[in-house]
Amino acid sequence: MPRKTRASVLLLFLAAALALAPVHGGQGAPEAVRPAASFSPPYNVSSSAGANSTSAHVVRAADGTLHAVWQEGGRPAYAQGTGPTWQPWEWIVPPGEPGYSGPALAVDGSGNVHVALVQGDAPHLLVYTSRPASGTWTVPIPLSLPAYSSTCPAIAVDGTGGVWVAWQTELADTNAEIYARYRPAGGAWDPLQRVTENAAQDQRPSLAVGSGDIAHLAWRSSAAGVYDILYSRFAGGTWAPAVNLSETGFYSVDPDVAADGAGNVYVVWADEMGALDHFQILFRRWDGSAWLPWTYLSLPSATRALDPALAADSAGNLYAVWTDYRDDLWHPEVYFSHSTDHGATWLGDENLTQNAASSYHPDVAAQPGGYAHIVWEDVSPGQLDILYSRAYAAGLEKCCLPVVQK
Repeated sequence: MPRKTRASVLLLFLAAALALAPVHGGQGAPEAVRPAASFSPPYNVSSSAGANSTSAHVVRAADGTLHAVWQEGGRPAYAQGTGPTWQPWEWIVPPGEPGYSGPALAVDGSGNVHVALVQGDAPHLLVYTSRPASGTWTVPIPLSLPAYSSTCPAIAVDGTGGVWVAWQTELADTNAEIYARYRPAGGAWDPLQRVTENAAQDQRPSLAVGSGDIAHLAWRSSAAGVYDILYSRFAGGTWAPAVNLSETGFYSVDPDVAADGAGNVYVVWADEMGALDHFQILFRRWDGSAWLPWTYLSLPSATRALDPALAADSAGNLYAVWTDYRDDLWHPEVYFSHSTDHGATWLGDENLTQNAASSYHPDVAAQPGGYAHIVWEDVSPGQLDILYSRAYAAGLEKCCLPVVQK
């Protein structure tokens, strides 16, 4: 067969194979020149000499105030600010109290701060504390089963001021389950809700509340033999049957969920995608009626991208950050991308930190008008501190990552 004919047959074969391939997601275009966001200089929020500061979370309140929590050495800490400046941080629990760790943060429409924590040594309790807009922290109260270790809290508030908390509980060495509780504004905590019930490892929940005050929950589960990202929502007084969002056949970890007031739900996660320890960030959207196919959020050059965090505003803008090892496997950086069309296209894929030290575990909060507020762990001050930067990404043209069905 002539070479030209063989080439034509091969192209036809590849086209037919692609046409028959299952449509689970999309793929971004090759790396290209990308519109740049503008980042403010890093600001050291924790600024603590000698103590490592880790596990930061940030929330922007309705009045524009920024709130952050993190683990300061052996205890959780809290600070608030406006972005360019931050007030001195404070302890969430007084010195001398039992050990607490893993703070998760939410702020309601009245400016009240809500925090879920892990208390004590194993078996760990999952506890809750709060702080009025001007006041002091309440005594932590337990929410979880006392006989089993409960960790990895997630927390969110609804439009009425009600509080949702979710976490994982180790019922056995090979069986972790997801639990949740709700407290209406001004009321008492509802009974314990068991979200999952199987022999798999169900771990690391992420929680958001969206349109109609519906709670949305995503987590990783080993029920299929490898970790998949599962999702459920609380509707009609119960948690709906879990939906598998990843289904890539590879390890899917680190989910983060966001929701907006228009009925959209967004989930990001890190996926190994068939190459050992070669993770990329994937994204999926519920458009109010169905889950759209997943798409790549990070570019193929992101050879090891982990720990994604996602925020959405009311105008359809999304902001994503993650830990990325593409520049140096020993010194990760924080990368940033954003979307102006509910995630149909992603812009940026930019190195936010750009320093010789390691930068890890970012979190992000959205502000209407094209602003994103980012916190992360950074070794550049000489130990791990919590740094902050603001990204301005409004007005960028939609380009560079068209969705191509896989």
